[in-house]
Order: sequence, then C-alpha cells, then structure tokens
Amino acid sequence: MTVSRRQGAILFVGLNPEAPREAQELRRSGSPVVFIGNARSADHVQIGHESFNLATAKGRTDLLAKLKLSESQRRVVGATLASGGNNSRDELGQLALMWARAERGHVLPNRMVISAHHAGTREFWGHHNGIISFNEIKSLASAFPHAAAAIQHLHFSACYSALNMMIWPSAFPSLMTMWAYSGSAPGSASGAGVHLRIWERATRGDGIRLHRTRAKNTRKGANVTVWSRAYGVEEEVVEPIEAIRAREVANQRIFQEFFDGDQLVTDTDFGPLRDYYNDVQALLQHMDLTEAERPALEKKRDTAIRLIFYHKEVRGRFQQTYRDDITAGFAALKLDVPNFAVFDRKQGLAAIREYQAKAGNNPPAAARRCLQLLTDGLRDLKAQVIPANWI
Repeated sequence: MTVSRRQGAILFVGLNPEAPREAQELRRSGSPVVFIGNARSADHVQIGHESFNLATAKGRTDLLAKLKLSESQRRVVGATLASGGNNSRDELGQLALMWARAERGHVLPNRMVISAHHAGTREFWGHHNGIISFNEIKSLASAFPHAAAAIQHLHFSACYSALNMMIWPSAFPSLMTMWAYSGSAPGSASGAGVHLRIWERATRGDGIRLHRTRAKNTRKGANVTVWSRAYGVEEEVVEPIEAIRAREVANQRIFQEFFDGDQLVTDTDFGPLRDYYNDVQALLQHMDLTEAERPALEKKRDTAIRLIFYHKEVRGRFQQTYRDDITAGFAALKLDVPNFAVFDRKQGLAAIREYQAKAGNNPPAAARRCLQLLTDGLRDLKAQVIPANWI
C-alpha cells in the first residue's frame, strides 16, 4: 500500500484543558485539524451513540472489534490500552481510532502536534489528566505503520521537549522536521498560538523554510529548538558545560534549602529553584554530558520539579489521593490525623519525623503503609508516589 498523505492536515493531540484553543488557532490558518483530547468521561471513547470504557477488558475488546483490526493490530492496540494509565486511555483510544480510520481511507495527516506538560522525560500529561508516554505512542504507531509513515512534521507544544526529540524518528520514520523547546514553552494564553502559526506556515510542504530564527523576538522564542533532515539540529548557542556544571554545584545549597522547607516557592515559573531546575535541564540536554552523570541529574530534575509545585499541587493531591491510608496509619498508632494539604514543606517534614518516631521499628501494617507513603512520597518526592501529572 502506498502512503497517501493529506498534505497540510494536522493531527493534534492535546492533553491540557487549553489545548482546544491552540487547535483553533491552527484551524484559522485554513489547515484541517483532527483534534484528540480529554474525553468527557475518563477512559471512554465514543463512536456514534456507543461508548466504550477502556478501563475494562470488555470495553477494550468491544472497541477492537468495532475497529475491524487485523489480529496483529488487535494484539498491539489491546496491550497498549490495557497498560495505559488512568485517564489516558481515552486519548490513546482516540488515536488508535483515528489512525485505523485513516489507514482504511488511505488518506493520512502529514503533520502532528503534541500539546501537554512535559519535564524532559518520555512522558506527557495534562492538568488533572492522565499520562501518555513516548513508548505508548510508538506502540500504536507500530500497529498502524502507514499512518506513522505519513507523519513528516512534528511540533511539541511542551516544556523541555528538546531533550528526547531525537527518539521520535524511530516512531515516525518519514519525519522531515521537528519543533521542540530546550526550556519552558509558551502557554496557550501567552504565545503558544503564535509559535504554532509560525510552524504551520513553515511546514506547508517539505518544511525547508522551518528555522528557529522564525521565532526570534517572540515570547519563549529563545527556547525553540528545531531539527530537520536538511539542516540537523538548530538551537540557541550552547553554553560551555563547565560553566553550567559550576553553577549547578554552587546552587545545590539553594536546592537543599527548598527541600528542607527553609525557602518556599512563591512563583512556579520564576525564582531561584526554577533557575536551578533550568540548569539541571541544560546539563541533561548538553552534548558533552557523560552518561555517568545522567542518573544523578535525572533524580535532581525529578525532585526539583516536584518541589517547585509542592505547595501549589503536590501536598493537596497527596492528601486527597492517600487520605484513607493516612487516616488508617495514624489511627493505628492512636494519633490525631493531620491534614498535610495545609502544612508548608517544613511543617510537613516535621510531622513525618514525629510520625516515624512514634511508629518505631515494628509498626502495624497500616502504619507501615502510611509511613512508606509519607517518606517516599511527601518527603522524598519519588515519582512512584508523586506522579508527573500532579505537577
């Protein structure tokens, strides 16, 4: 089968509530846009009057039957949907549905946008929405190779997305250009539309006109990184790694002060902790970074971004999500149950130390479960307890 690209058509995967506004900006350019976003019911896909609950095995089986897939496609798509996280299967299901229909019709969008939160990992997420990974998108692409081969231009409306941009040609082998961000990306209300329009005009055709200088003098334009088959990677002049290393080492004290609660974040976009986080991201993206340095920096990155959003999001979501475990754990030790959502970082750490002392070496099972959540989650901010879509 010969791939028939629908030149100019855009597949837009938007995980944030503001994503429809960005898609509308692209429609104003005259380009057809297929939008995939958060469903009204989490993990549900609607086809006509039928609703499929992809959080259940029956819902997934019924959808796969409806899509009329081959046996190999059913295996791959079914496994991807089954392993998907809560509140992400609706977007994954919509993507599978769109690609299945497009392949049968032999006409496929040749451009794709992913608009979401991102922190330099392989995960994308939306505010109060689920998490979608590169591996999940690549898995679906492998089930629909003609749809994947049709994609020639890819735009990430996502912060720190330049770090892993070069993994994407393995999912979309015909890629000619990519637009990403070495730092933070503009939000929907603060410049994302401007950048999307620039990208849309430059990728009408072979994308030969796409250069990062087109974003010059726009908000967050300095953070734009562009890759093309014609010119390779175009990014801002890279600072010598020795200078970034020295700054990161000098500012580890600042990181520790925020970790200990001696300083509090007052603005999640600016301030000393955000500056430190940006330096860590810059090191992770630097071509001269050694692989031996990477694991420690990735840990700092993941902790720092959770500290940045500790008061705004993390403490409240932790209390809400683990309320029953917290209640049971404190009750097992006959202690008053605190509300960690109202504790600042320093107060929360003090409460955890006090609870740990009360628990001793052999606490009841409920207290042990609570202690692990408090230490791994609220204290150490591990991703297993504090997922990316809380930040």
